[in-house]
This record gives sequence, structure tokens and C-alpha cells, in this order.
Amino acid sequence: MQTFFINHFSECRTTDIKPCVMALGFFDGIHLGHRKLIENVKRISQQSGLQSAVLTFFPHPKEVLNQVKFNYLISIERKIEILEKIGVDQLYVVRFDKIFASMDPEEFVDKYLIPLEAKQIVAGFDFTYGSKGKGNIHTLEAHGKGAFRVSMVPKVEQFGEKVSSTLIRNLLRTGQVKQIVNYLGDYYQSKGKVTGIYTQGDFTIAEFKVAPYNIMPNNGGYEVVVSFDDRTFHSNCHVYEERDGKTFAEIEIPQPIRIVEYSEVIIKWINKRSSKTVKILESSAIIKPRVFPNKFGIMGTVLVAFFTRPVMKPCEPSLCWEFENH
Repeated sequence: MQTFFINHFSECRTTDIKPCVMALGFFDGIHLGHRKLIENVKRISQQSGLQSAVLTFFPHPKEVLNQVKFNYLISIERKIEILEKIGVDQLYVVRFDKIFASMDPEEFVDKYLIPLEAKQIVAGFDFTYGSKGKGNIHTLEAHGKGAFRVSMVPKVEQFGEKVSSTLIRNLLRTGQVKQIVNYLGDYYQSKGKVTGIYTQGDFTIAEFKVAPYNIMPNNGGYEVVVSFDDRTFHSNCHVYEERDGKTFAEIEIPQPIRIVEYSEVIIKWINKRSSKTVKILESSAIIKPRVFPNKFGIMGTVLVAFFTRPVMKPCEPSLCWEFENH
């Protein structure tokens, strides 16, 4: 998959652009609704002999327009990884800033979609674009002036509820991690690093702090699957909230597995433990609160680096993260 990072609409005209069927959206989490939309793009592209493409944005509009911290379900790195596995040919990541947000809907089409050689657009029923969201799925074809066709993907529901990133965030906030698989298509996972290690009896406990652009469920004990250094194992984990509102987790590391500080870890959240089970674990010293100095410092400048590097050139995921830890 080719990945392009676009600072400005002038960067959309390049010899690397190929005619495509394009999905539009933010795609946070890439849940089942997003996957249905992208599968439509792949099907149409195969039938028409065009490239399959996704156009997304960063940062989230709420961070720019409302100046509030947004709880991302996945990072750009993870989004690239998932879309590549799905089989998308091209990914365009447009920098969302106040200038971009002020564009009229027709201007967005003229300066982005048409230069990027979109021959068919696929978007959700509730997709909006342009200043104050004035453009929508029903105005796209008119604004394209014959340059492309438009396909709308209807609302995707599970158990009578719209599948959405907001719904998944709400399930995380309430600790209902087991239900997330019904909407995401997999267990939710958080990426981060080990920031402290201690032993308690026969157990090793690793403190985990989540990476930027990832989140964890609310406070409590959880059944999890932990992965690091090509090792995967089931374990117990407890999430805590510090006084400043930041969260950290403590993971039980079973014998004879060894883990070191700063190890990169992925946690899949399987189920929340009952209050009774958590009390038993705590009394057995499997999960015991400890506070360590905050030594967590990964990927803090990565997304700034995205848009200061030369853009609109094919970028392999590994290259997009070359600024990590700088």
C-alpha cells in the first residue's frame, strides 16, 4: 500500500496519482461499518480495474475546531497497518487544520478529490465535508460535475444500535470490553510501553502506560491477552487513574516469562473481571497498586513529523515512523 501525507491541496497533483475508487471518512478504529464501506471500494475497484483508495484526515476535526483532547481509538500507525492488511492500494492522509476546515464543500472537491483522480466515491450515509459540514453524501456528485460517481453505504447496525466509533468509546468508558468485538470485529487493543517492574511474592508485575493516540478502558480488573517480543499469553490486568486524570495499568507476568522496562506491549481487552474476582486477585498480590516515575516517552513527536517531512511521495509505514523517540 502506498501512503501519502498531504499538507496542502497543491501537493495533490503528482505523477504518483492513479485513477481510483475512493473511500472518504476519518475511520477511527476501522470498525465493521468502516470495513463494509472499504469492502465496497475494493469490489468496485476490482470490477472497474481502478486502484482502491482511502482518504482520511488528521488530527480529528474536534481537536482543531473545538480545541478539546480527542480520545483516538487507534493511531495513524495502526490505521496504516489495518488498511494494508485489508488490501487497500493507496492511503491519503490530509492534514486537518483551520484553513482546510474553512473550505467550501465545492472547493474541497475541486482541490482534493478531482486532482487525486477519484472516479468513484464511496462514503457513509452521514458523511459531511466542507466548512461547517455543509456538504454531504447527496451533494458530492453535483459538486464533482461529472468527474466521478458516488455510492452511499447505509447505516450498519448490530443489536439495534448504529455501529460507530462513539459507541465503542462509550463501551470502553464503561468497561464493557467484551461487547466491543460485536462492533469492531475484534477485541480492542491498546499499545504502550512497560514503565516499571516489581515483584510481589511469586508474581512479576509490569506497569504499563498507553502510547499516544491509544486509550484504555475505565478503572478495574480485566482478563487480557498480552503480546510482546513475539510472545503472547493470557493474563490479568488492572487499570488505575492517577490524580492528574492519566491512567496506567498493571499486568501480571506469569513465570517463567521475563519482561524488561521499556518493552513495547500490546494488550487485548477480553473481559472485565467481576468485583469479587478483582478482590481475590488483589488479596493474592496478583494486582497491587504501585506508583512509578513517569518515564513514558514514545511517539510524542511522531505526528508532527508526519507533516514536516516531504509529502505526497509514497511512504512505507516503517519510514513514516522514523522520527519515533526523537
